[in-house]
Amino acid sequence: MPEMDSFEVLERLRAMGRAASSSAPVMFVTSLDTGEDEERCLERGAVDYVSKPIKPSVVVARVKTQLELRRVRAAMQQNNQVLDVEIAARMRQSNLVRSATIRAFAQLAETRDNDTGNHLRRTQEYVRILTEQLSADPKLSNKLTSDQRALIVESAPLHDIGKVGVPDHVLRKPEKLTREEFEVMKTHAAIGANALEHAAKQCDPPVDFFTSPRRSRALTTSGGTGPATPSSSPTRASRSRRGSWPSPTCSTRSRPRACTSRR
Repeated sequence: MPEMDSFEVLERLRAMGRAASSSAPVMFVTSLDTGEDEERCLERGAVDYVSKPIKPSVVVARVKTQLELRRVRAAMQQNNQVLDVEIAARMRQSNLVRSATIRAFAQLAETRDNDTGNHLRRTQEYVRILTEQLSADPKLSNKLTSDQRALIVESAPLHDIGKVGVPDHVLRKPEKLTREEFEVMKTHAAIGANALEHAAKQCDPPVDFFTSPRRSRALTTSGGTGPATPSSSPTRASRSRRGSWPSPTCSTRSRPRACTSRR
């Protein structure tokens, strides 16, 4: 060629970008016939190398082969894109089902104890703040990912589902609980934990919903069957949690990473 040789043409095609070179397979038809020349062409992105003198039938067959490969690659790429969209849609649907299931279980606990509802939402906010603080720690930031934090916060309401197993005469008692009754009340943590443990064993292979909180258990303070929950109180009056509690704020002046509540 008068201004550039075929090697420079190939280099410029490569410089135009990945899309251009993949959509237009390049075959060398040349009088160069040394092994070094062929190797040089293939290294620069050529898909085939034909030395002169050529046989038309051979060239046509090789061109058809490359066109068929290009068609197959394009079809695979399109199928992969369709699969990616379908997988993303199914993941969104799965997450919605999981969220709805968590809310249903939390609602079930709330039907046994009307005071549980605000407590669940308040606890969920506490857990969110705690996981954010933990993730800011350089020692934990690479262990507590954003997905793990979101999963822990989302599942926080499950820490009280064990209340469905506490007898009404204890759960709904307006007076101060006896020592024996308080011991019964505290069993709701084990009841809920056993229920979730049983559900986890039914999953094969294991799912992140159960395995992620276990991996993060060492990073959070456990209370009930969920992370970082206030402990139960032996009196009905204190369990009623009347009025809204302000969200905790974190002070970084005298107590770094310490959380205090504004009353």
